[in-house]
Amino acid sequence: FDLKASDTIRVGRYSHLKRERLRFENGDVLIRPSIKYVNDMVSLLEMEDAKTVVSPSLLEDRPEDDEELTVEGASVFRSVVGIALYVMPDRPDIQRDVQILTRNLRNPTNFDKRRLVKLVRYMKGTKTFGMLMRKPRGVKGKVLLELFSDTDFAGCKETRRAMTCGETRLDKTVTSVFARRQGVQSTSSGEAEFYGATSVVMDGRVIKHFLEWLGYEVAYQLLLGSSTAKAMVQRETALER
Repeated sequence: FDLKASDTIRVGRYSHLKRERLRFENGDVLIRPSIKYVNDMVSLLEMEDAKTVVSPSLLEDRPEDDEELTVEGASVFRSVVGIALYVMPDRPDIQRDVQILTRNLRNPTNFDKRRLVKLVRYMKGTKTFGMLMRKPRGVKGKVLLELFSDTDFAGCKETRRAMTCGETRLDKTVTSVFARRQGVQSTSSGEAEFYGATSVVMDGRVIKHFLEWLGYEVAYQLLLGSSTAKAMVQRETALER
Protein backbone atom coordinates (compact mmCIF):
# COMPACT_ATOMS: atom_id res chain seq x y z
CA PHE A 1 0.00 0.00 0.00
CA ASP A 2 1.37 3.41 -0.98
CA LEU A 3 0.62 6.58 0.99
CA LYS A 4 2.35 9.65 -0.39
CA ALA A 5 3.15 12.70 1.70
CA SER A 6 0.48 14.65 -0.18
CA ASP A 7 -2.30 12.30 0.99
CA THR A 8 -4.46 13.53 3.87
CA ILE A 9 -4.16 11.93 7.31
CA ARG A 10 -7.43 12.74 9.01
CA VAL A 11 -6.93 11.20 12.43
CA GLY A 12 -3.27 11.08 13.33
CA ARG A 13 0.32 10.13 12.65
CA TYR A 14 2.68 8.81 15.29
CA SER A 15 5.94 6.87 15.52
CA HIS A 16 6.71 3.86 17.68
CA LEU A 17 9.72 1.51 17.59
CA LYS A 18 11.16 3.53 14.68
CA ARG A 19 8.08 2.91 12.54
CA GLU A 20 5.34 5.22 11.45
CA ARG A 21 1.71 4.49 12.26
CA LEU A 22 -0.87 6.47 10.31
CA ARG A 23 -4.41 6.07 11.60
CA PHE A 24 -7.39 6.89 9.41
CA GLU A 25 -10.91 8.00 10.25
CA ASN A 26 -12.39 4.60 9.35
CA GLY A 27 -10.10 2.79 11.80
CA ASP A 28 -7.55 1.51 9.27
CA VAL A 29 -3.86 1.85 10.16
CA LEU A 30 -0.89 2.08 7.79
CA ILE A 31 2.39 0.79 9.21
CA ARG A 32 5.57 1.68 7.37
CA PRO A 33 9.28 1.98 8.19
CA SER A 34 10.72 5.44 8.55
CA ILE A 35 11.83 6.97 5.24
CA LYS A 36 15.13 7.72 6.99
CA TYR A 37 16.29 4.12 6.53
CA VAL A 38 15.89 4.19 2.75
CA ASN A 39 17.74 7.50 2.65
CA ASP A 40 20.56 5.92 4.68
CA MET A 41 20.81 3.04 2.21
CA VAL A 42 20.95 5.45 -0.72
CA SER A 43 23.64 7.51 1.03
CA LEU A 44 25.84 4.53 1.91
CA LEU A 45 25.85 3.38 -1.72
CA GLU A 46 26.21 6.96 -3.02
CA MET A 47 23.09 6.58 -5.16
CA GLU A 48 21.57 10.03 -4.71
CA ASP A 49 21.44 10.52 -8.49
CA ALA A 50 20.40 6.96 -9.36
CA LYS A 51 17.14 6.41 -11.25
CA THR A 52 14.34 4.40 -9.71
CA VAL A 53 13.04 1.08 -11.07
CA VAL A 54 9.69 -0.71 -10.87
CA SER A 55 11.00 -4.10 -9.66
CA PRO A 56 13.43 -5.05 -6.84
CA SER A 57 14.66 -8.24 -8.52
CA LEU A 58 17.75 -8.73 -10.67
CA LEU A 59 16.78 -11.45 -13.15
CA GLU A 60 20.24 -12.59 -14.15
CA ASP A 61 22.45 -15.57 -13.39
CA ARG A 62 25.69 -15.17 -11.48
CA PRO A 63 28.63 -14.93 -13.95
CA GLU A 64 31.45 -17.45 -13.76
CA ASP A 65 34.10 -14.74 -13.42
CA ASP A 66 32.38 -13.07 -10.45
CA GLU A 67 34.84 -11.50 -8.00
CA GLU A 68 34.61 -10.69 -4.31
CA LEU A 69 34.24 -7.10 -3.14
CA THR A 70 37.05 -5.26 -1.40
CA VAL A 71 37.09 -5.20 2.41
CA GLU A 72 35.61 -1.69 2.41
CA GLY A 73 33.02 -2.61 -0.22
CA ALA A 74 31.98 -5.72 1.71
CA SER A 75 31.55 -3.64 4.87
CA VAL A 76 29.22 -1.20 3.10
CA PHE A 77 27.33 -4.13 1.56
CA ARG A 78 26.67 -5.66 4.99
CA SER A 79 25.57 -2.32 6.43
CA VAL A 80 23.02 -1.74 3.67
CA VAL A 81 21.68 -5.30 3.83
CA GLY A 82 21.40 -4.93 7.61
CA ILE A 83 19.15 -1.89 7.16
CA ALA A 84 17.08 -3.79 4.59
CA LEU A 85 16.62 -6.63 7.09
CA TYR A 86 15.31 -4.14 9.65
CA VAL A 87 12.67 -2.61 7.37
CA MET A 88 11.76 -5.92 5.68
CA PRO A 89 8.93 -6.99 8.08
CA ASP A 90 6.89 -3.97 6.97
CA ARG A 91 7.79 -4.32 3.28
CA PRO A 92 6.51 -7.64 1.89
CA ASP A 93 7.50 -6.56 -1.62
CA ILE A 94 11.24 -6.79 -0.84
CA GLN A 95 11.39 -9.86 1.40
CA ARG A 96 12.39 -12.36 -1.27
CA ASP A 97 15.24 -10.22 -2.58
CA VAL A 98 16.55 -9.37 0.90
CA GLN A 99 16.53 -13.08 1.78
CA ILE A 100 18.66 -13.80 -1.29
CA LEU A 101 21.12 -11.02 -0.40
CA THR A 102 21.69 -12.42 3.11
CA ARG A 103 23.13 -15.65 1.69
CA ASN A 104 26.49 -14.07 0.83
CA LEU A 105 27.12 -11.67 3.68
CA ARG A 106 30.42 -13.33 4.51
CA ASN A 107 31.98 -12.95 1.06
CA PRO A 108 29.82 -10.64 -1.09
CA THR A 109 30.74 -10.30 -4.75
CA ASN A 110 30.27 -7.75 -7.50
CA PHE A 111 27.16 -9.60 -8.63
CA ASP A 112 25.71 -9.42 -5.10
CA LYS A 113 26.32 -5.67 -5.10
CA ARG A 114 24.52 -5.32 -8.43
CA ARG A 115 21.58 -7.16 -6.91
CA LEU A 116 21.68 -4.83 -3.91
CA VAL A 117 21.87 -1.72 -6.10
CA LYS A 118 18.76 -2.87 -7.99
CA LEU A 119 16.91 -3.33 -4.69
CA VAL A 120 17.89 0.12 -3.41
CA ARG A 121 16.86 1.76 -6.68
CA TYR A 122 13.44 0.16 -6.23
CA MET A 123 13.17 1.21 -2.58
CA LYS A 124 14.22 4.75 -3.48
CA GLY A 125 11.08 5.03 -5.60
CA THR A 126 8.79 3.34 -3.03
CA LYS A 127 9.76 5.08 0.21
CA THR A 128 6.13 5.63 1.18
CA PHE A 129 5.08 1.97 0.85
CA GLY A 130 3.85 0.09 3.93
CA MET A 131 1.33 -2.45 5.22
CA LEU A 132 -2.30 -1.38 5.55
CA MET A 133 -4.02 -2.97 8.56
CA ARG A 134 -7.77 -2.75 7.98
CA LYS A 135 -10.25 -2.54 10.83
CA PRO A 136 -12.17 -5.85 11.19
CA ARG A 137 -15.56 -5.61 9.53
CA GLY A 138 -16.78 -9.18 9.93
CA VAL A 139 -18.99 -10.86 12.51
CA LYS A 140 -18.07 -9.92 16.06
CA GLY A 141 -16.27 -12.75 17.87
CA LYS A 142 -15.46 -14.60 14.63
CA VAL A 143 -12.43 -14.25 12.39
CA LEU A 144 -11.33 -15.76 9.08
CA LEU A 145 -7.68 -16.85 9.04
CA GLU A 146 -6.34 -17.32 5.50
CA LEU A 147 -2.93 -18.81 4.75
CA PHE A 148 -1.27 -18.37 1.35
CA SER A 149 1.78 -20.29 0.17
CA ASP A 150 3.77 -20.22 -3.07
CA THR A 151 7.13 -21.89 -3.66
CA ASP A 152 9.81 -21.31 -6.28
CA PHE A 153 11.08 -24.83 -7.01
CA ALA A 154 14.90 -25.05 -7.14
CA GLY A 155 15.05 -21.29 -7.64
CA CYS A 156 18.60 -21.07 -6.30
CA LYS A 157 20.92 -22.39 -8.99
CA GLU A 158 23.76 -22.72 -6.48
CA THR A 159 22.04 -24.86 -3.83
CA ARG A 160 19.02 -26.11 -5.85
CA ARG A 161 16.83 -25.32 -2.86
CA ALA A 162 13.35 -23.90 -3.20
CA MET A 163 12.15 -20.68 -1.62
CA THR A 164 8.74 -20.42 0.02
CA CYS A 165 6.80 -17.17 0.23
CA GLY A 166 3.92 -17.21 2.69
CA GLU A 167 1.26 -14.79 3.83
CA THR A 168 -1.35 -14.78 6.60
CA ARG A 169 -4.52 -12.70 6.54
CA LEU A 170 -7.15 -12.02 9.17
CA ASP A 171 -10.50 -11.02 7.70
CA LYS A 172 -8.79 -10.20 4.36
CA THR A 173 -6.14 -8.05 6.06
CA VAL A 174 -2.47 -9.01 5.64
CA THR A 175 -0.90 -9.53 9.07
CA SER A 176 2.41 -11.24 8.27
CA VAL A 177 4.52 -12.19 5.27
CA PHE A 178 7.71 -14.24 4.97
CA ALA A 179 10.23 -15.53 2.42
CA ARG A 180 12.24 -18.59 3.50
CA ARG A 181 14.66 -20.89 1.76
CA GLN A 182 13.78 -24.52 2.35
CA GLY A 183 16.26 -26.61 4.32
CA VAL A 184 16.21 -29.61 1.96
CA GLN A 185 16.38 -30.19 -1.78
CA SER A 186 13.03 -31.17 -3.26
CA THR A 187 12.78 -33.67 -6.08
CA SER A 188 9.73 -32.09 -7.71
CA SER A 189 7.75 -28.85 -7.73
CA GLY A 190 4.83 -30.60 -6.01
CA GLU A 191 7.07 -31.71 -3.16
CA ALA A 192 8.51 -28.21 -2.80
CA GLU A 193 5.01 -26.72 -2.71
CA PHE A 194 3.99 -29.25 -0.03
CA TYR A 195 6.98 -28.31 2.15
CA GLY A 196 6.05 -24.66 1.67
CA ALA A 197 2.47 -25.35 2.72
CA THR A 198 3.60 -27.04 5.95
CA SER A 199 5.74 -24.00 6.75
CA VAL A 200 2.90 -21.51 6.46
CA VAL A 201 0.51 -23.86 8.28
CA MET A 202 2.84 -23.98 11.29
CA ASP A 203 2.79 -20.18 11.43
CA GLY A 204 -0.97 -20.20 11.05
CA ARG A 205 -1.52 -22.68 13.87
CA VAL A 206 0.29 -20.38 16.30
CA ILE A 207 -1.97 -17.48 15.28
CA LYS A 208 -5.07 -19.71 15.43
CA HIS A 209 -4.33 -20.97 18.96
CA PHE A 210 -3.62 -17.44 20.16
CA LEU A 211 -6.91 -16.11 18.75
CA GLU A 212 -8.84 -19.01 20.27
CA TRP A 213 -7.15 -18.29 23.61
CA LEU A 214 -8.50 -14.73 23.29
CA GLY A 215 -11.99 -16.16 22.80
CA TYR A 216 -12.41 -15.87 19.02
CA GLU A 217 -14.03 -18.47 16.81
CA VAL A 218 -11.52 -19.04 14.00
CA ALA A 219 -12.32 -20.26 10.49
CA TYR A 220 -9.11 -21.68 9.00
CA GLN A 221 -8.31 -21.77 5.27
CA LEU A 222 -5.18 -22.77 3.33
CA LEU A 223 -4.77 -21.54 -0.24
CA LEU A 224 -2.20 -23.10 -2.60
CA GLY A 225 -1.36 -22.56 -6.25
CA SER A 226 -0.32 -26.17 -6.87
CA SER A 227 -2.88 -28.91 -7.50
CA THR A 228 -0.27 -31.54 -6.61
CA ALA A 229 0.42 -29.94 -3.24
CA LYS A 230 -3.33 -29.67 -2.59
CA ALA A 231 -3.73 -33.40 -3.22
CA MET A 232 -0.80 -34.21 -0.90
CA VAL A 233 -2.23 -32.04 1.87
CA GLN A 234 -5.68 -33.57 1.51
CA ARG A 235 -4.19 -37.09 1.58
CA GLU A 236 -2.19 -36.37 4.75
CA THR A 237 -5.28 -34.87 6.39
CA ALA A 238 -7.35 -37.93 5.49
CA LEU A 239 -4.67 -40.25 6.94
CA GLU A 240 -4.66 -38.31 10.23
CA ARG A 241 -8.42 -38.73 10.53
